[in-house]
Parts: sequence; structure tokens; C-alpha cells
Amino acid sequence: MKIWKSYTDQIRKNLGLKDVSFESSMEWRTILFYYMLIFIIPLSLIAYTPGVLFAIKEKYPSVVLVDTLAVFSLLIAGFWPSLKLWIRKWLFIVCFYFIGFTLLFLIGLSGPGFLYMLAASFFSTILFPVRYAFHPAFANLVLCILLALLIPMDIMLWKDQESHNIPQLVAVSSNLVFLGFFASALFPKVFDLLEKSIKNEQHLKRLLSERNDKLKSALENVEAKNSELESFAYTASHDLQEPLRMITGFLHQIEKNYQAVLDEKGRKFIFYAIDGATRMREMIAALLEYSRVGRFDGELKEIELNGLLDRVLLYYSETIEQKGASISIPKLPTIKSFESPIFQIFTNLISNALKYSHKDIKPNIKISYLDKGEFWEFSVADNGLGIAPEFQEKVFGLFQKLHSKSDYEGSGIGLSIVKKCVENLGGQIILESDVRNGSKFSFTITKNL
Repeated sequence: MKIWKSYTDQIRKNLGLKDVSFESSMEWRTILFYYMLIFIIPLSLIAYTPGVLFAIKEKYPSVVLVDTLAVFSLLIAGFWPSLKLWIRKWLFIVCFYFIGFTLLFLIGLSGPGFLYMLAASFFSTILFPVRYAFHPAFANLVLCILLALLIPMDIMLWKDQESHNIPQLVAVSSNLVFLGFFASALFPKVFDLLEKSIKNEQHLKRLLSERNDKLKSALENVEAKNSELESFAYTASHDLQEPLRMITGFLHQIEKNYQAVLDEKGRKFIFYAIDGATRMREMIAALLEYSRVGRFDGELKEIELNGLLDRVLLYYSETIEQKGASISIPKLPTIKSFESPIFQIFTNLISNALKYSHKDIKPNIKISYLDKGEFWEFSVADNGLGIAPEFQEKVFGLFQKLHSKSDYEGSGIGLSIVKKCVENLGGQIILESDVRNGSKFSFTITKNL
């Protein structure tokens, strides 16, 4: 195998085929020439010995010389380093014509001369541009006419002159001429279709490249706009906190210092104003928290999920104890991801499971996972209030709440944060729920961040 590889590499190098893109039919022709050479050279060396032995036995010393010159020509076409490609091709074709015509001259119609001429015709049509397609067919025709003119002169070295006559030559050579013209008509069509296919492929590649560039530019613009919007939301939320804090503070001062002046209606108006300002501050704080989602602080690292959940449960330990909640957590895998969004996902899902529980039933929360090849799938299931089908899409919206604030406190952005975190980690979240059996939130996280 090493010898064969060295042999083929050397011919490839001599033909200049180090970097072939297959972007034109001429490159395909050169590749076909390369394959012709790498197979014909060793086969010709194998056929050389029996051919020479036959020529010696039948007393054709000229055939020995012709075979030797032919093999030598093929070796030059393949291995001579300084030859141009078109010279190699012409040498290759002339070699076949030379062998074919010489064998016809020396042996006659019973030898393989016409086969070599037909092979030369086929190879020439394949190797050279379309404008030369019919040249080999006409060359065959001229050579056959030349043979017909030489027969009456009795200069051929044929042993059986009487069995070789012009009608027999015409009968045999007509097949050569027919097949030669057939190849000259057919092969250019094949390469024409190949050329069109290559051009079509190049056109599609250009279109694809242009569209990819446009898509990349559009994605960069979207990312830039998203970054601007996040920055704006963060800045606006932060800056709006202070005026609201001042308004709330002044209202408290009015309520305190002018208590004797205000009547019941005035005190009620101030209460509504303070409550509205307080809720506005809570919403702005929630918007500020939401705007931070997607800014992955820290680096990609290995996260031991059982340890992370221990911290989440420690944060809610008082609520868990008050409600008598039971939380089932199996041995979870260690994943490679960003810790902050993973912490937010489990924090909000466990918080909701504890918050939206039945007053007379102890919360039962079950965490599970599945390995799905390229993804991890985690689930947080509870036995809480559940969510009716018509509200299951709504709950992931920003500031969407299904219960009044007097019954269940909260900003209404917990599941919005969860959904955004999951999608930023290359996954998706699915809700399965009914009002009798609680809810199950399943989300995926890609392993290839």
C-alpha cells in the first residue's frame, strides 16, 4: 500500500493535482487522466512481457520495438516532472494511435490495432476540450482511408495478403469510424451536463453564502438591539426607582405630618397613592430582575446539581418547615453550564410549588431527570393548585398572575424568568397541569453549550 500511495502521489504531483476544487469540467478531465495513467501504466507493464514473447514467437521484431516505445511513452507521460499537462495528454493519445496503426500495418485486421485506435478515440474525446471532440473520429477515418490506399501497394507486412482486402477493411473499419463518431457526439454532451451542474452548484453556493452573510448580519443586528433593549430596561428600571422612592417618602410625610388636617377621604387617597407607588416599585424591581436574565455571570463550569439544590432549599427552609413540605430529590448528574440561570430556574419553580399549594394539603414536590443524548431533561412536579389548560401559555408571560395579590404575593415574572433562562441555555420548557393534580414543569438543557 505504501508503494502504491507513493506511486499515485508522484503522478498526482506531476499533473499538478495538489489542490483540486472540481469547479470546472477541465479539472474533471484532468482527474480522469490521472486515473487513466495510474491504472494503465502498471497494466501495460504486466501486458508487456506476454506481448513481447508473442512477437518473438511469431517473428515480429518490430512489435517488440513498438511495445517498448509505447511503455516508455506512458512512463514519460506519468513521471517526467517538467512536462506540461497538455503535452502529457498528447503523448498519451499518440501512444495509442501509434500502437494501433503499427499493429494494423504489421499484423493486419486480425490483430488488436483497431481496438487501440478506438481506445485512443475515446480517451482523446474525454481528455480534451469540446472543440476538439470530433478530431479523433476524423483521425480514425483518415487512417482507415490511408490503410485502404496502402493495401493495393502490397507494402504491408501481413502474412496472409489474400485474406486482407479493401472490402474486408471497409467492413471492419466502419465499426471503428462509427464508434469514434458516436463517442465524439456523446462524451461532449456528458461534460456539457457536468459543466452546467458545476455552474449550478457554484451559483447555489454563492446564493447560500450571500444568504448566510445576510442572516449573520441580521442576527448580529438583533443581538445588538437585544443588548440595547436589555441595557435600556436595566437603566430605566434602576433610574425610575429613585423618583418613586421619593414620591412614596413624601406621601408618608404628608400622611404623618398632616394627619389632623386630612379627612377620611384624603387619608384614603394617600393610602391608594402609596399603595400604587409601592406596587410600581415592585414591578420596576421585577423588570430590573428580568432584564438581567440572559447576562450569564461567571464562566461555563461543572455544576453539581444536588449541591445547588441544597442551597435553594436552604433559602426556603423556613417556608418548607411552616408548610410541612416534602421534597424528593434523586441523585442528580453533574452538568456543564452557567450556574446563575440554573439556580434561577430551580429557585423559581420550587418557590411556585411551595407558594401555590393547597391550604389543607402539605406540599409534595418531586424533582427528576432524564438523559436524552444531546440534552438533559429535568422535571419539577407538585401537588398544588394546578393550572387550567386555557391559562397554561399565559403563565409564562411577563407580569401574568392567575391569583389576586391578597391571596398569593408575587410579581408575576417568575415563570417568565424560567422560560427565558431555559431558552438562553438552548432548551425549552413544557407545562403539564390540571386543577386537581397539580403541575409538572419539564425543561431541557443542551449538553453542548
